[in-house]
Amino acid sequence: MEPERTYRVPSYLRVPSSEGKVLSESDLSDIEQILDISSGFAYPEANTEANWKTFAAQIQPGMQVTKRPTRFAMFRWAAAAVVILTLGLGYWQYREARINTFTANYSAPAIPVHHILPDGSRIDLNAGANLEVKAINKHKRILELRSGEIFVRVVHNDIPFRVITDKGIISVMGTEFSVRNTAGKPFLLCLKSGSIQFESAGEKITLKPGQQLEEDANGDFVIRNVRNNLAYAWASGKVSFDNSALSEIIKGLESVYNVKFEYDAQLSGEKLTITFDNLSAGQAAELLSKTLKSPVKVL
Repeated sequence: MEPERTYRVPSYLRVPSSEGKVLSESDLSDIEQILDISSGFAYPEANTEANWKTFAAQIQPGMQVTKRPTRFAMFRWAAAAVVILTLGLGYWQYREARINTFTANYSAPAIPVHHILPDGSRIDLNAGANLEVKAINKHKRILELRSGEIFVRVVHNDIPFRVITDKGIISVMGTEFSVRNTAGKPFLLCLKSGSIQFESAGEKITLKPGQQLEEDANGDFVIRNVRNNLAYAWASGKVSFDNSALSEIIKGLESVYNVKFEYDAQLSGEKLTITFDNLSAGQAAELLSKTLKSPVKVL
């Protein structure tokens, strides 16, 4: 059985006139072949049927066939031209949509990686992160953090930038922030610069630079001010503390390096402003030892 076509040559071009058929079987076959190709693009908005109706209004009333060869050859190619034009328009729209909308899936299975988006924004993924770029185009910039931790440096422009998580949606324009959405750990959103808005369950929260939004044990969100970059230190390799107690510094370093440090507990309240720039755990302990003039060791 012949497969059903999406478009067919209209019936008024098939019926015989007083002078003979409007189009020959060869003409009909050629046009149907063109229509078959166009139907594969699934572009109903190209208005193929509307174009056929326009032709019908122009050629059906009072049409007389006197010399078939020249006049109908011209009509044959005119009809084919309209179909090709319609097809071309649909393909152009399809191609433009594909070119102008960027999508991607990023992951960092073992080590941190970074990607530059088409708008110039940079996304750093910590090990274990899984991110989908749902759309980057001239109207919107939408990312979905499925799991893990990312640090985002957003290029400022008039196009909204959003990061979707299962905890809520983050909206920004141009800023730097980190997001952690890792199973087994509380949700964490930390703003380095600029301004961001977090929306969850119909409520909107705006963060300022140096503020951190955390999920507590009850699943509620709390905001606190931070004086270090522990939330996104992994992205830059630098860990900085500003006038922080030694106990807080040690706790932070243990979290970053996933080790335990041994130090003189009597110095726990000692305040330090210090930066660990791309150092190993052992090098960090050595720097603390020199700064405190007291030994700090990695266990």
